[in-house]
Amino acid sequence: MELVLIISGYLFCFVVGSLVVRLAIKIVSPDFAEQLSKSVLDTGLIIGICESFITITLVLLNQITGLAIIFIAKSIIRSKKMEEKAEYYLVGTMVNFTFSLLVGIVLKISLQRWF
Repeated sequence: MELVLIISGYLFCFVVGSLVVRLAIKIVSPDFAEQLSKSVLDTGLIIGICESFITITLVLLNQITGLAIIFIAKSIIRSKKMEEKAEYYLVGTMVNFTFSLLVGIVLKISLQRWF
């Protein structure tokens, strides 16, 4: 039963999290979001899923300090793109990270209470 709860938490985060991020980006920068190609959106989706996976896993393992890896890696990789449209990348990262963190915390509390 624990495994079902954990897998459900990850899947919920992947599906709902990506929808929440896309909505947030459309609200903050509607014109920029419409200009993005399908390959850029797909790449962002994959990065977001990996980010969510790492975030939830680190929360479940009580390795909160490891969450800094996400910000360091994204800062290094996207430093040039941040100059173009910083709010797009910042909103995407912060919304996804916050959503994943909340799911991880709720999942951890649920596991501690019920199992």
